Amino acid sequence: MNRALLFPIVGVCAVGLAAGFGLRPLLFPAARVAIYPRTIEFKDGHIQGEPLETHFELKNESRSTVTVTSLSSSCGCMVLSGKDGPLKTPFSLAAGAALPITLSVATGGRVGPQVFRLSATAEAAFGAPAKALARVRVKLLAALRAQPAMILFRRAKTGAPLAAEVKLADMLPDPGVRIREVRVSNEKTMRVEVQGETGPSDMFGESATAQARATLKLSYVPDATEGRIQEMISIVPEDARFAMLQIPVYCEIAQPRSRLIPQALTVPADHDAEFRRTVWFDSDTADAMISLASAPAGIKVDIGQGPSAGKAITISGKTSDLDGSSAVVFLINGDEVRFPIRIAPIEVVLDSNSSN
Repeated sequence: MNRALLFPIVGVCAVGLAAGFGLRPLLFPAARVAIYPRTIEFKDGHIQGEPLETHFELKNESRSTVTVTSLSSSCGCMVLSGKDGPLKTPFSLAAGAALPITLSVATGGRVGPQVFRLSATAEAAFGAPAKALARVRVKLLAALRAQPAMILFRRAKTGAPLAAEVKLADMLPDPGVRIREVRVSNEKTMRVEVQGETGPSDMFGESATAQARATLKLSYVPDATEGRIQEMISIVPEDARFAMLQIPVYCEIAQPRSRLIPQALTVPADHDAEFRRTVWFDSDTADAMISLASAPAGIKVDIGQGPSAGKAITISGKTSDLDGSSAVVFLINGDEVRFPIRIAPIEVVLDSNSSN
């Protein structure tokens, strides 16, 4: 080929290709779709188990017909329907058209704030697929509620009987939640009874009524000797759509304590000075026992009479009968308890005008 003709031919081809690619977006516009509104929000006040329904639009914002290849949600609890029933992909959507879609949400087994996602994918004749996204928000109230939501026993004693009440409310309209059974985590120490406002079993079985109210009564005898116990009351609905209602039971065991107030004595440092001090013996139990085991020579200990709580003990003597390790030893409930008696340090005052 004549080299003089080669360059013009290559140039014409390059211009033609460039023109073709430049015209392609005009001849075959890319797909553009959107979901309106982009945030689908249900008003507060919906109850767990209550079916929800709302509407939104899928709009083709491109200049040509697109094929919607998928409609999906982040949860199997959502169903998308058109005017003729559940939507099936693929389907065509004309340029500028908006397709009304009904969104149904099954709310069983969910409580509290919930966030789901919707997505739609569409394709045009050429170009990359387009995707539209939206969020679905709903705050679900528990169908079965307890007030208070937990039970706390403070400073309980091992073996001491305890009692508490919890108000139960079925928030669901007819036919109501209906309780199948009430479980406790420790059948040895816990007993529960549910008493309805109109009868002993109006939240159970065939006699259950919608929006019933009841009182759960707990009898509890802690068997642990120390620490914090956690138990659980579980209320199981008949319908699996409703989550089990759990009421935690906390019990703080307070070990009975006996104490001397103050925990030690400090007496004057003067040699041969006489002292007389009152010490109080206090106890959480009325049957606590205290007696004298030993005392330094010359020190007199007088344990007052009467109940253990607030019992006065008088300790008297002379500082000359004490040394740095002196202590009175008591027997409290059979255990030896050392009660120190200290001598106050001697204050030495130096004269700033004195010289060596």
